[in-house]
Amino acid sequence: MQPTSFLQRQRGLSIIELLIGVAVGLFILGGALKLFGDYINNNRRLVLETRVNQDMRAAADLIARDLRRAGYWGNSTAGVVTTNNIPVALTSPYAPITQITSPVAATIYSYSQNTENNILDSAENFGFRVSSGVLQYRQGDAGWQAITDNNTLKVSNFAITPASGQSCVLLAQYCIPNVTTACAPAACAVDGNGCPTTTCPTTCPFIKVRSYNIELQGTSTTDASVVRGIQETVRARNDQLLGSCPP
Repeated sequence: MQPTSFLQRQRGLSIIELLIGVAVGLFILGGALKLFGDYINNNRRLVLETRVNQDMRAAADLIARDLRRAGYWGNSTAGVVTTNNIPVALTSPYAPITQITSPVAATIYSYSQNTENNILDSAENFGFRVSSGVLQYRQGDAGWQAITDNNTLKVSNFAITPASGQSCVLLAQYCIPNVTTACAPAACAVDGNGCPTTTCPTTCPFIKVRSYNIELQGTSTTDASVVRGIQETVRARNDQLLGSCPP
């Protein structure tokens, strides 16, 4: 038998071997495409989460900064000191921080921009609300202005509520004449935080230290699975005067 040449021994791949090779190649390619797709999706989700988180944080910071100013009264001295020109202490028109429900639920407050006027001006009213998924800020006479973009973020939950444990401090000892006895706990009913109830005489002055909880939750407009929430507690720097010294 004559020796077989090298070329005669090269018979190539069988159809079975070729199919197995193609299958292995497709399996590897599919795995690579899956990893690449996961990377793109994770990167996209991270970008959305970062955008939503930044928008939420910016909105919460704006709420906190403005809410701290609530109750500021440029003429506050007239509320605690009487003179011959003002024989009776005045009541601040800027004190309340209120919740309204119509036409849209909102938190409304005010602070003084005219330091010499005791009259609340319409331009000094401020507040926050959510309308159609957009967080809005009331800028006095300018009306409600959007501070979040509905194209990227939908605000699904928003609330400003009084924080628990808002304490009060009795100021009766500073009245002239001193009314500490008349405003003692036996004569002036207070709640667990030391704040007067409706049965406490209005001639018993208190300072109320006010704090509020801010709850904000938003959803990405392009991906409903991206949801972020922020909770923050802020103290109103201007304490509220309850009651007054007897005339």
